[in-house]
Amino acid sequence: MTRLSELLENAIGDIEPTFDSRDIRGRVQRRRRGARVRRSIGAVLVVVVLGIATVVFLTGQRSPSRDVRVQPSGLPGNTSDVVAFDDNGGISTAAFDSRTATHYPLAGWRPGDQPFLSLRVGNDFVAGWGNVYATPISGKHPQPLGSGVFVPAVEPNAVWLTSYGQVQTPTERLVDMRGKVLLQGRVPTDTAGHPYIAVTGLPGGLAVQTPTGLGRWDPRTGRITHLVGTSSALTALPVSGSLLAWCEHCDRSLEITDLANATTRSVPVSLNGGFLTVEQYFGFSPDRTTIAVAAQPDGAAPLGATTKIVIVDVTTGKVAEQIDTHARYATLAWSADSKRLYIAATNSGNGGRVLVHDRSNNTTRDLGPVPDESGRIASVVTRDDATRLPVATASCLSPPSPITLATRPCTYKF
Repeated sequence: MTRLSELLENAIGDIEPTFDSRDIRGRVQRRRRGARVRRSIGAVLVVVVLGIATVVFLTGQRSPSRDVRVQPSGLPGNTSDVVAFDDNGGISTAAFDSRTATHYPLAGWRPGDQPFLSLRVGNDFVAGWGNVYATPISGKHPQPLGSGVFVPAVEPNAVWLTSYGQVQTPTERLVDMRGKVLLQGRVPTDTAGHPYIAVTGLPGGLAVQTPTGLGRWDPRTGRITHLVGTSSALTALPVSGSLLAWCEHCDRSLEITDLANATTRSVPVSLNGGFLTVEQYFGFSPDRTTIAVAAQPDGAAPLGATTKIVIVDVTTGKVAEQIDTHARYATLAWSADSKRLYIAATNSGNGGRVLVHDRSNNTTRDLGPVPDESGRIASVVTRDDATRLPVATASCLSPPSPITLATRPCTYKF
């Protein structure tokens, strides 16, 4: 800008009239006119530069893969969402305006290594491993579903009970929320005699992990047919409709397979030393138009590396947004209307802060800290559903912990 000003001044000086020593007043007037001209040209240049900068900025705003900056504070404009977190003994809902949390115990809950601590299925919360229960949103009369470790089913109001880790069951069973068996069969075993691990439900069956990729298990025939991928390193999100999101090279791309026509699209993702955590967490928006996946720093990443949320447009098969969580780990869940994405960002695995990304105006806001004992986001329930939750008539002495588990609904400040 300095060089440009000098050139303009020189050019203006070259076209100024020759100085007349006999007319001092004329000289002063000419200098004043020259100064006004320079100021006018300078003002025009400033406007032009600002206009160019604005165009560049707005063009960047429309870039399909831009990074979204998190605004420091502010509650979501839509207050119909209630965010539920897994905690010790059940779930907790958090009201960020009043900084009040309510703990709801879930029958069957127990700590351990399982794909899900809790799972919202229709009007029930499913919890437990070994012995699995469905607890209505109202909190009344938990229903035992059977033994196993649960994974999501495509069929409505149902889950699969499968063999996993320490829990081995005679059959894999699709059950409804009353425990009625809808489908069952025995998944074939690997060379060590262990059943192949179920990843997620498929229409009429299960997706299971095999040494040569993801396979489709049909309980009616007991056979496994190849589905996608080439190795056992493949991970996948729960199926949404006929769409399966998965990755085998999780450091560079996300694959989207439409099971209805067996077509797969690859979505390149620039992760800069991170990897997509495509596993037993929900990523599809309820309207199935968008996928949100956490890209976590790998073991070689430098101290301070943070997780990015990668948002993919299913229609175009391209990355639409990337949100920096400014934390090491993150879990997420969509609002029921698919308009907002809630992100729990933490550096330790518990606690942390909650961000909300609003798709209508493409903004991301920091809602503040969550209760210390909160784990991943379990679900986002509507305000109407929240009114059906049991009334908390007691106060928790502290956030529920493994030592002091609350056995009835209670509230506390966080």
